[in-house]
Amino acid sequence: MTAGPAKGRVPAVPDGGAPPAATGQFVVVVPEVVDSIGHVLGNLFQRLYHLVEVARTDGAGAAEDLTTTTRHLEGFLRTALDYLCPTTLTYQDLSIEDVVDGWRHQIGEAGGWGVRTEVEPRRPGVLRVDPAALRRSFALIATRLSRCADGGVVRLRIATAPGDRAVAVSALLPPGAVDVGSSEREVEWALAEKLIELQGGTLREVRHGAGGTTWEIVLPVQS
Repeated sequence: MTAGPAKGRVPAVPDGGAPPAATGQFVVVVPEVVDSIGHVLGNLFQRLYHLVEVARTDGAGAAEDLTTTTRHLEGFLRTALDYLCPTTLTYQDLSIEDVVDGWRHQIGEAGGWGVRTEVEPRRPGVLRVDPAALRRSFALIATRLSRCADGGVVRLRIATAPGDRAVAVSALLPPGAVDVGSSEREVEWALAEKLIELQGGTLREVRHGAGGTTWEIVLPVQS
């Protein structure tokens, strides 16, 4: 799946201002993502029905699969509801270094990937973000790495945009590092995108054919 910033979801951040307030009054969703949610739920409920039928004749053998699938369903329902429902954010000022460290940690936790950091010259900056929402978005994105063969190195590149009004944190993955897309992965990515956009930022994935994939997160710099 190649994702770009969704249009019309979050108003622009004024120069020197805070991200838009999360009033909790509404949320904009993408119809294709809603379709994917229905597709995943249909598959999970169908599997649960099958396992319940199997459990009637082979209780011990189906019990573990039934428990695993139920937990899978619970986790996906939380992801789907977080995407569909309004989100209230609590902002704090964090340094660019703190945000990058959090991103680096999530990548390192995703199956033991190595991280090489490349920093372009920049001035120190402060990002006004919700730490919990940002950490959740980083974890959702990095989860895709945990489903791939480990042992690779992710190049983490940090650079400020012209005028020092935003910082771009790009993760360049080696070829073949991203798993095949699925409806569930699409919903996870959409939630990560929503959380970042609510903080005035953007998230996009760019695939370079045989040259790997880049995940880029751009967030406004406050000072």
